[in-house]
Amino acid sequence: MRDKRLASWGGLLVAGAAVLASLTGCEPVPLTATPGSTLSISANPTAISAIGGVSTITVIGFRPDAGENQPAGGGTLPDGTQIFFTTNVGRIEERVEMVNGIARGFLRSDGRAGQATVVARSGAGVEATLEPPVLIGNAEGINILVTANPATVGPPDFTSNIVATVFDNDNNPLSNVPLVFTTTAGALASQGSILRTNQLGQASDRLTLENEQSASVTATSGTVSSTPVPVTRGTINAPIVSSVSPTIVDRDTTVNVTLTGLNFQPGAIVSFGEGVGVDSTRFINSTTLSVRITIDSSATTGTRTITVTNPDGQSGSLVGAFRVGRVPIISGVDPQTSGAGTGIALKIIGVNFVPGAFVNFSGTGVTVDTSTVTVSSDGNTIDLEVDIATGATGQRSVTVTNPDGGSGTLANAFEPTG
Repeated sequence: MRDKRLASWGGLLVAGAAVLASLTGCEPVPLTATPGSTLSISANPTAISAIGGVSTITVIGFRPDAGENQPAGGGTLPDGTQIFFTTNVGRIEERVEMVNGIARGFLRSDGRAGQATVVARSGAGVEATLEPPVLIGNAEGINILVTANPATVGPPDFTSNIVATVFDNDNNPLSNVPLVFTTTAGALASQGSILRTNQLGQASDRLTLENEQSASVTATSGTVSSTPVPVTRGTINAPIVSSVSPTIVDRDTTVNVTLTGLNFQPGAIVSFGEGVGVDSTRFINSTTLSVRITIDSSATTGTRTITVTNPDGQSGSLVGAFRVGRVPIISGVDPQTSGAGTGIALKIIGVNFVPGAFVNFSGTGVTVDTSTVTVSSDGNTIDLEVDIATGATGQRSVTVTNPDGGSGTLANAFEPTG
């Protein structure tokens, strides 16, 4: 009989609220538990996956015992009593109604891992907190390790690659785990959006320090966070130029030149001085640059200083490292063979020969009489005499080196038959 009276009393309360609303023209006031009521809350299951997981949250409400203004104390809360849910992880209905003293909401995972603490409320001071929380995505077994490469950033972009690796307590990588990167300074490429780990358990972001000297980056999945990783702005050394190849190039020529050294940066600018135009500079790594140059036909011959200037304004030079000069090109030797003897006349044919050029034959047994080396006025031939030792045989290369350092070689150009 008592339960019937309680049900009737609850029905009258609901009906009364509806009548009042119709008379006033207002929305009905939600029915909530009276002060002194109690709620019990439970979850089934108590652990769900981070993606597509669902747990049923059940709330049972009880009215206070009989007392003043409580004509029918005790029993469950009446039908229509509003239960309001909140959760710190995942999603749940904001409000549900009680039927037969029971209200059910559905906690759904939203990709974040964590321990979902669900709170049910109805009326002033009437609430219940779920204990223990629902475990979403095995949050207790998630570990997040964050690394920064490089940890010390520099020009031109002051950027570091941030990698977060998610693994369980057995060091197994976890894929498809949602992560959010945050930083205390600078700018992240993700801009706070949710990233997911790949099959290696990794997700990547990029941090750029703008005017800041340092920052700490953290990766978070639900209520689980990594240890912050520091990134600082470092001091970058000036470039050092140690060598160039080739060292000499003729006028009216376009050629690729390789510079080696230290502390080169992407976007570095290279200068060879007046008359030598730099068409392009390709950054290979911090120790190598590939530079395409064009030397004007009117460029002054002689040595040049090479200067490399990084985007941060620091520069380094190598004095006298490069020469604009005539590079000999050998097309042949006349005659191409000769037996043993002394004072044998030879003619070297080619272009860009300069008075004072030095001539050399590879191997042993062919000796140049330097006093006889004569360069023609047009620079296309060299006359000289050689001594060929008895028994000297085999193909020989000939090399002509101009006084300005320009050098050219022709392989298998001459054969002694001594």
